[in-house]
Amino acid sequence: MAEERCLKAILQSIREIYTRRAEIDIVDKSGATRPTPVYFVCSKCALLHTTIQIRQPKVKAGRIDCLECGELVHQWSGGFYDFTDWQPVRLEAV
Repeated sequence: MAEERCLKAILQSIREIYTRRAEIDIVDKSGATRPTPVYFVCSKCALLHTTIQIRQPKVKAGRIDCLECGELVHQWSGGFYDFTDWQPVRLEAV
């Protein structure tokens, strides 16, 4: 029970870090923004997801569910970003 709460707290912290990171634009030397790879962690099964964040000229809304368990991983509304090419990141055991 205590381990489960600890794991949930760790996953929430990771998710918050990557969510904040997703709000950062990468600007090249010309001043244009470019697609930015970002990462999100499922709070239920801990599957790491990667996606490409793209700045859009119009307000976008959407959501992505975990590709493993179906849990909501990220949703956005009222922002000028869209996320494409969602993929799971599967780490291989060493």
